Amino acid sequence: MKLEFLDDATQDDAADHVLRLYDFSAVEALGFQQAIHQTLLTEGKPLDLTKLDFIEPLNCKLVLYLSDMDKGITVVGNGEFVCELTTAGYETMVELVEPFCNGVYGFQFLYEIITPIDFLFSVDGAW
Repeated sequence: MKLEFLDDATQDDAADHVLRLYDFSAVEALGFQQAIHQTLLTEGKPLDLTKLDFIEPLNCKLVLYLSDMDKGITVVGNGEFVCELTTAGYETMVELVEPFCNGVYGFQFLYEIITPIDFLFSVDGAW
C-alpha cells in the first residue's frame, strides 16, 4: 500500500489536492481497517500511517486523530498532514473500506467533507 500526496489532482469531482492510499491487496485493506478500529476507535490514540509496516510513504506523512469535529486532512508542515475526524467519521471510514477487504476493485473517497484535500482509497490509484 502506498501513501502519496498529489498537489494538483484536479478532475471533475475532486478537490485540487488528493492524499491517496493505493496499490494494495485485500489483506492490506483489512490491516488498514483494523488499525483504524483498534488504535483510534478502541484505544483513542493517534494513528501514524507511516508506522504501519504495510504502508510505503512516497512523499508525505499522515497521522489520523480523533476530534470533536470532522475537519478532514490539513497540512501541518512540509509533506506532513493530519486527518481529524470524529468517532462517527472514522466508523464511516471503516465501513467504506470494508468492500476492499473482500477483494472489491475500484476506489472510494474516505470522507465527504468540503476541504481542499480529499482522502482517496483506490486499488490502482485512479478515480
